[in-house]
Amino acid sequence: MGRRLAILAAVARTTHSRNLAPGEGHNVFVEGEVAVTRGRYGVSVTDLGDRVVGTHLREIGEWEQPIVDIAAELLRPGDTVWECGGHVGAHTLGLAAAVGAEGLVHVWEPQRS
Repeated sequence: MGRRLAILAAVARTTHSRNLAPGEGHNVFVEGEVAVTRGRYGVSVTDLGDRVVGTHLREIGEWEQPIVDIAAELLRPGDTVWECGGHVGAHTLGLAAAVGAEGLVHVWEPQRS
């Protein structure tokens, strides 16, 4: 299933615009307990059992957007940012958009599962 999800995520990235308006995010592919979702900043993979962050990503394509908005005001293209507690990467994609291709985003998630 991993290779199949990677292929579908690549297709979703190339066939849809990156910056979607709120409410336009949706599932591109669902299999078992996993969904590939296209959201505001790109494609993410979520566990269907995740009833909080995952549900927001699947239904509205974002999570805690005001946090990303504040970070985007502070960050500039080419900056390096550390995200501690990355979970499923909901903020990571927005941070990456803020620092651009010249920047770096380092993410650390302390939970093993």
